Amino acid sequence: MGIIARLMLCGAMVSTALLAAEVGPGDKVVLVRVPHGGEAVEAKITAGGTIHLLYDSGDIPYYVKSSDRGATFSSPIAVVEQASRRPGLVFAGGSMAVTVDGAVHVAMMTNNWKVKLPDVPDGLVYARLAPGAKAFLPVRSLNLRPSEGFSLAADGAGGVAATWLSGKLYVNFSRDGGKRFTPNAEIDPAYDPCECCTTRAVYSAGGGHPSSKDALARLSHI
Repeated sequence: MGIIARLMLCGAMVSTALLAAEVGPGDKVVLVRVPHGGEAVEAKITAGGTIHLLYDSGDIPYYVKSSDRGATFSSPIAVVEQASRRPGLVFAGGSMAVTVDGAVHVAMMTNNWKVKLPDVPDGLVYARLAPGAKAFLPVRSLNLRPSEGFSLAADGAGGVAATWLSGKLYVNFSRDGGKRFTPNAEIDPAYDPCECCTTRAVYSAGGGHPSSKDALARLSHI
């Protein structure tokens, strides 16, 4: 199993322009520079050792992949389509999920709480790259409310789970690969997230259709 991580020191980021990558048992850890001086957000390794990387550059995130252990990357694909970009509006990557068939799901946040532009998606902003596609579909908000601590999980069979915080822990589910999502649902009223919490979502080995038992969400401190 491969490992990808951003470099950390005492809880602080040393450099988001570098990734530490290990692809395969016994391999040495090597440093891989993020393309175009970008800042790494999240990376995944899928079957065959392909590295999938989400990174921020300028005012939007980009997606690239590598099939040679990070020696080269594909041409970057903008996660935010041109029609959704505005002067002063910044989209920042939050989480990424990649399925076995190559679909890429991305959660983002914006700085619109600060710039206050009209007709901008609020809260958890989501975009999807269909398998084999050359461009992400238009961005949209999944929860339509101020929120943070975003995490995505996908099971490769059409299930996508998006977890997030807004005072409590919430989730939205999709059964059709991210085309449609269920309304906002609180996972458990007993959960009481603190200001240092974020979320992590993962599908259980049994898979299944959306329910709190199928997509496991947990709180973690950052």
